[in-house]
Amino acid sequence: MPDRQARHSKDCSDQLTRYITCPKCGTSDSLDSDDGRFEKRAGIQMRTVVKCTNCKSGLLLSLFSGLFFGSPKVISERQWFDMESKWSRHFDPTCMSDEDIIELGLVLHSMFGFVHGYLRLKAITDPTNDGSPEQSFYLNALRTMCVNYFIGTSPRPSDVNIRNVLEHHSLHHLVHPIDELLGTELGSTTFKSILTKYRNKFLTHELFQVSNLDNIHDQFNLRRHENWLAYHVLEQRLFNETTKLFYDLRERYPGAWLIPEDLRS
Repeated sequence: MPDRQARHSKDCSDQLTRYITCPKCGTSDSLDSDDGRFEKRAGIQMRTVVKCTNCKSGLLLSLFSGLFFGSPKVISERQWFDMESKWSRHFDPTCMSDEDIIELGLVLHSMFGFVHGYLRLKAITDPTNDGSPEQSFYLNALRTMCVNYFIGTSPRPSDVNIRNVLEHHSLHHLVHPIDELLGTELGSTTFKSILTKYRNKFLTHELFQVSNLDNIHDQFNLRRHENWLAYHVLEQRLFNETTKLFYDLRERYPGAWLIPEDLRS
């Protein structure tokens, strides 16, 4: 009887030891479960790296991750992307050509900068101080990047934006939600037209003209509070969809993420 109790206690302890909760999204499961909530990726110096399949985060387990290993540490996104890129290239080296890695890698590198800027904007946003120089800086940068990504600034066929890259990889459908937003009618114009003209209001833009602002108000008077709110909602949705597009592409092509060695070459 004592031996049976001891074995039972050890079995329970082993089971608890391998039961973890993702601190980012709250997903919980055993590492040995067949449900696929966590994927083991590597063992590094008495530590285990796993991926949460719900929020796609990388988690680090060690002997000091909390009682029974239940509290893993979230690996920073840049470090996690570097790790997944190296694993993808090592275990599936034929999945992408060098040209595709460079093309998609530069897109991901730029879009992750967009995500960083959007997070900073949300961190400093103060409804009582709308229009501050800090907010204007991030909003101008995000608007300009979205125009460059999805609309383009030149009719020349040699100019390339995200649409061209997506079409090259048969992923043009991923931009459909963004196209729907851009085509939204606002007064006698569209969100796409206002967005393109609105980013020209900054002196740093080569097409800066004060008259463009007057044209916007003639077609859809943004001085009216309800109109500004309608535009603002569409703009936030555009930023959210652009962020989602980045994470979708990065998840589809982990090996395209540019690691430090790539950026130095």
